[in-house]
Amino acid sequence: MTMDQQEGTQREAVPGALKSQVSKFLEHLDVKDSTFATRFASEKVCDKHPLTHSQWDHICDGIVGLTPSKLGHVTSRLQWFLDEKIKELKTKNVGALALLECTLRQDQRITFLQFKDSIIVDESLLERLYVKVVKFTIKFEKPPEGISPDTGFDFFMREIEKGTIDLNNLKEGCTEVTFIIPAEQAATLREAFARGSLGNEITNVFVSDDFRRTWIERVFGSVSRPINILATDAREQFRREWRRLMFREECIRPWRRLRFLFSRSVESCPLANVIGESNSRAYAIPEVRGRFKSLIVDLRMTLVLWPLAAAIFLAALFFGLPSALSPAAIFLGIATGFTLALFGSQPCSALISPLACGGGTVVMGIAFSAAHAVAFGRLESGIFSAENIRHDAFVSVVGGIVGLSAPEWPKRLAIPSIVFLIACVALSIAGAAWLMAQPGRAQRRRRIDNGKVVFGAFLGTCAGGGIGAVLGLTHSLQARTGQAAAFILSFVLVASIWMFLSTYLRTRSWLRGVTVSFIHSVAAILLLSIAFSRAGTPVGLAALAASCGFFHSTFFTTAFVVGEWRGGTTAGFVAAALEGAVGFTAFVVSRMV
Repeated sequence: MTMDQQEGTQREAVPGALKSQVSKFLEHLDVKDSTFATRFASEKVCDKHPLTHSQWDHICDGIVGLTPSKLGHVTSRLQWFLDEKIKELKTKNVGALALLECTLRQDQRITFLQFKDSIIVDESLLERLYVKVVKFTIKFEKPPEGISPDTGFDFFMREIEKGTIDLNNLKEGCTEVTFIIPAEQAATLREAFARGSLGNEITNVFVSDDFRRTWIERVFGSVSRPINILATDAREQFRREWRRLMFREECIRPWRRLRFLFSRSVESCPLANVIGESNSRAYAIPEVRGRFKSLIVDLRMTLVLWPLAAAIFLAALFFGLPSALSPAAIFLGIATGFTLALFGSQPCSALISPLACGGGTVVMGIAFSAAHAVAFGRLESGIFSAENIRHDAFVSVVGGIVGLSAPEWPKRLAIPSIVFLIACVALSIAGAAWLMAQPGRAQRRRRIDNGKVVFGAFLGTCAGGGIGAVLGLTHSLQARTGQAAAFILSFVLVASIWMFLSTYLRTRSWLRGVTVSFIHSVAAILLLSIAFSRAGTPVGLAALAASCGFFHSTFFTTAFVVGEWRGGTTAGFVAAALEGAVGFTAFVVSRMV
């Protein structure tokens, strides 16, 4: 065979469709024609698979005068380029790669096969790789714990022909499930939603072509794992992924809520609806029946996670800084401080958002723990003896550990330390009042006239007069019943009226008012009985701290409810802050003087 005949045979070996196939391939890629590499690829990388400019021109022009060795270079370059593109997809466009892998049953990839010294390109696979995909998100107006994992999967199987599932949006107050599907199919589904043919459970849909990853995903990898819909165990994959992300959400949710609960612009924060609706999860509010699961989630945060984290933080701070306080004093101070805050939040949580009251538990627990630790560590232990506690029941409960020990503070502590501790306690009480108003701010309630705000704040502050009523009744009864019994009876009588009034204003139900007052009275009797019967012991001190928080919370809650009733959220906050922070501070200072 002559050289011309060999060259003709070689030319025939290259399919005539090569030009159109490569041209179509390039329509979707950003390349440098001269080297057939990405525009930002280095020349060193291109040198790995040499392909000269003239050879590239041969391919684009359809000239097939290439020797088998040069065809090998072309094949190697195309294969290398595809591998680089897949690597790029893995880091920049997870959706397209996942769609490709699911379409090809996960393990297959596009390959350029050599057959009789020619290049065969599967155009159908190229089209699948470069089909435009988007994120199509469906929204359920239920929290993730209220939705079965099968709900999203069944929607996928019923409505979507091909694609992959990306469970990365289990959000607060609602559930969003994201599918990565072709853009044309997403448009069809959007039209179906507008017609109302996607079912009543889906409340909204979103379409996005933004596949950029967050910095967390860049550092730690993708949050979710795309699910292969063609796999035989696809449903089980979906369930496993759902459970995994639910666990992740449950770990993050408490701290996300705590963060946004302290937001100064809570009405515009991402959790505005969750915080605003938390008022309906108060114990005595009628709507709590349909939100019991959500209430349990709130209580797990407010009664366990938040106080525990704050207590650990405070303990680490005490032990990490140079301090003259003994470990026993620090431990007892933290225990009694958070006991005060936890029991004090319960009367508030009966009528006001447990979530907001839980935030108050954190700030008050930290402040009172610090004050208690200093009192136990720097003052004489005789102050907290059973005789001293029972000597004046009113002072012991109303002042708690702080008020009971206040007369000794000027003798044992420096003036700056006294001012700092009292300021921390007062600010923590005012902070708790501010947090109680956060759900109202999140709901963006209408603005109320300033005159009504002032009147509401004044009326709410008058609720603190109940403390004076308890003092008067105690003095009138103690000659007949004894100090402790007189105080318990007086507090129960006054607190029953105050709690009934607060409950009625919030619920407009006489029956609920009576029920809440009864439960409150029973709890008060139990706490005060333990505080006085075990006075002087660690258990008795913890019960005394709990009784102090429970006592003040009764009037604190009434001040907020009455103020909000007449003057809105701002009036409620001002009333509670004046009654609680100013009132308690004045009592402690009067004890020092």
